[in-house]
Amino acid sequence: MALEGQQLVRYRLVRLLGSGGMGEVYLAEDARIQQQAAIKVIRSEMTPSGYQSAVAAVLSAHWQGWVL
Repeated sequence: MALEGQQLVRYRLVRLLGSGGMGEVYLAEDARIQQQAAIKVIRSEMTPSGYQSAVAAVLSAHWQGWVL
């Protein structure tokens, strides 16, 4: 997808951390509060059940840097 440098709401995507079958994970920065987060960009062709599985995996991780 090559989204480095793009703005998603209040987050600027800094660099690609990894990718897989569901999408890509980026290191992102929130300039308002000077905090970093990992943002997963889900592929548009993902099925609704695949999307629900990805959200469930994120919610089970309990890491403060996740943004949904």
